Amino acid sequence: MKRIAAAAVLAAVVLGICVFGRVMTERQTERIAGVMAEIDTLLADGEKERALEISEDFLAEWESIHGQLCLFLQHAHLDPLESVFAILPYYIEQDEISLARSECRLVQTVTEHILKTERVTLENIL
Repeated sequence: MKRIAAAAVLAAVVLGICVFGRVMTERQTERIAGVMAEIDTLLADGEKERALEISEDFLAEWESIHGQLCLFLQHAHLDPLESVFAILPYYIEQDEISLARSECRLVQTVTEHILKTERVTLENIL
């Protein structure tokens, strides 16, 4: 009977970690996509200074987000994001608006892919 209780407790802990990981991943990837959409919109509207400020602020915030996402995601998902966040302020400073906007859209595509591949479905489990 003790083994069954221990197995149930372990199953509950594992399930809790999985749910927490899913919620954390979804929350952070939606945050990333939202910031990139905001920067893209600002650049489209010609508000370069505000877009630069947000991209620099987000680069500082990325360290915290990256640490949280590394717990639950493959690093291959995060590597393209890290390079974009590092180069985005440079593109904005150098008036490479089309490159900056394409990088923002790339991040949005990658975050959509992360959400799709990390969704709990039978296809993703098998």
